[in-house]
Amino acid sequence: MNFTEPKLHIDALGLNPGDVVVDLGAGSGSYAIVAGEVVTPRGIIYAVDLNRDLLTRLKKDSQEKGLANVDIVWGDIEIKNGVKLNDTIADAVLLCNTLFMVEDKKGLLQEIKRLLKQKGKVLVVEWSDSHGGIGPHKDHVFSETDAKQLFVDNGFTISHISDDTSYHYRFVATNTL
Repeated sequence: MNFTEPKLHIDALGLNPGDVVVDLGAGSGSYAIVAGEVVTPRGIIYAVDLNRDLLTRLKKDSQEKGLANVDIVWGDIEIKNGVKLNDTIADAVLLCNTLFMVEDKKGLLQEIKRLLKQKGKVLVVEWSDSHGGIGPHKDHVFSETDAKQLFVDNGFTISHISDDTSYHYRFVATNTL
């Protein structure tokens, strides 16, 4: 088994140059940086997290890679307007290794719906198990079945089911409402 491969997952999303992408729970930014490379030169990545130290590090890392299109945003992804960005701004949202930490999953989905354009896509990459302590505690793992149902219940269709052998599952959810 391989650890997560951001490029593999970003490629499954099908981003295009010029797209606007919001990375919710961006953390260290491995997905934001890969997405930033794909959407250049006109596209933009908004990397959102509650941890200001991680955001500062992400900004520095993206600048070192010559990516001027990665903007950091401090925000709470679980509440309406917690991400201080305009409505329907995003062609795509990244939700990678974040869902297991979110307490208010319905609040998260409302914020995703607010940010996404109609027919916008969400890349969901999440831990499939605790994998002997490499991933989250077993009690915090959010199953693929439950994750898909959460998105379907909130007006999304599911595609691009996992086809890799990592510690994660992956799917793309498209905003249909």
